[in-house]
Amino acid sequence: MKKNITISFTCLLASLLFCAAAFSSNNIIIKNTKFDIAYKSLSTLNWQLVFEDIGTGNWQENWGLDGLKAKVDNSPNGMTISAGPKWQDDTHHATLWTKKSFNGDIKIEYNFTRLDHNNRGVNILYVQATGRDIGPYKKDIFAWSKLREVPVMRYYINNMHLYHLSYAAFRIDNNDESTDYLKSRRYMPQDTKSFPRTGFGPTFAKTGFFKPGVLHHITYIKKGTDVYFHVVNPEQSKTFYFDGSSLPSIEEGPIGLRLMYTRSSLFKNFRVSELKDQTVKQSSAQDKP
Repeated sequence: MKKNITISFTCLLASLLFCAAAFSSNNIIIKNTKFDIAYKSLSTLNWQLVFEDIGTGNWQENWGLDGLKAKVDNSPNGMTISAGPKWQDDTHHATLWTKKSFNGDIKIEYNFTRLDHNNRGVNILYVQATGRDIGPYKKDIFAWSKLREVPVMRYYINNMHLYHLSYAAFRIDNNDESTDYLKSRRYMPQDTKSFPRTGFGPTFAKTGFFKPGVLHHITYIKKGTDVYFHVVNPEQSKTFYFDGSSLPSIEEGPIGLRLMYTRSSLFKNFRVSELKDQTVKQSSAQDKP
């Protein structure tokens, strides 16, 4: 028994050392663009941790699931979310929501590993979602979760206020690893035909991130209407910036992890922090990168 414990501890230590080496600055190509500098400055603000889920416990304690065919599994490796296996069947989408709601400026951090090899469809990070508060679509999105048992995309676009960020994303008509992209949106439910106009900031194509089986550390910062998406893997580190000032701000709500049908991903060490010193001035136009 003692020998087994010693072996287990040795394996755990080796795993931790491997992760530390994988993200060592000696191995990573680090860019120092104006976006990286702005992101680093924001990271030093008074962020206070308000939510944490390592991913190894019972997911139902902290999360609620949209999707009859979706599965969530916990293991020592983290929390695996698997959408249904059938392509182009809306019942096979998956969206996992934090039961907790978050206010104001926030920072979201987590480890992400793509498990599927399907180069079509998207992963989406939903940030601070509220219903449009008309008819059954109450401000509290959990009040109408029954309507999202089949999580058709239009239910979200037409009935929620939120920030959306597509990553590990591919065009659905092109099964090509090199066509990945990042895209940020702000849903505008008062105009159900507005989806093409919900995008803000550039679309980043061919990022080189999110290959299957590769561990990534993701940090998403929303400060006012500025969005920073910082990604690190064993090969590179980069900050992507999206200026959302052309659309109304988002102030409160839970966070969602959406996987399109056939997609599967591993999440670990999911943490959310709020900026407690909300008196810090918003970036002026000349301050923005």
